[in-house]
Amino acid sequence: MHATCPVAVVNPGVDVEAELKGEIVVGVDGSRDSAAAAEIAFAAAAARGSHVTCLSSWYLEVADGVVVTDEDTPQRRAIDDRQRERVESAITAAREAHPDVAYDIEVVNGPSSKVLAARSEQADVLVLGTRGRGGFAGKLLGSVSQKVLQAAQCPVVVVKSKTD
Repeated sequence: MHATCPVAVVNPGVDVEAELKGEIVVGVDGSRDSAAAAEIAFAAAAARGSHVTCLSSWYLEVADGVVVTDEDTPQRRAIDDRQRERVESAITAAREAHPDVAYDIEVVNGPSSKVLAARSEQADVLVLGTRGRGGFAGKLLGSVSQKVLQAAQCPVVVVKSKTD
């Protein structure tokens, strides 16, 4: 929680000798810490010849006074588009530094900690910022990071931006 450099955490039971899947997943919410996480993920992918999945999730959103639940609506598409733009903006520096790294962006509806933990089952490494867009700027490790660290099925690298 007090580290000033990226920290890798491997839960008991994670098989670090398992065959690599060729995928690094990075959680991106548009925060400075998630942009720093993207830089680490793209650098690792460049070194390993891996693919990066930039994963963004959202859970409850209100549009026009109504909670958005239906998948095929203009409100849902607007939320997904806004999330995708946030990710594109956050990963710009990482993409420019590593233009040969293949990547894609996934926007998923669901609680961030559950979405990221579930996605860790298909990743070689999961990279996260120490905290995201929540209101507790003084916290050293965000609640999503804490929950994901407990549930991850692959090694997790937690990154803090240098600009805090």
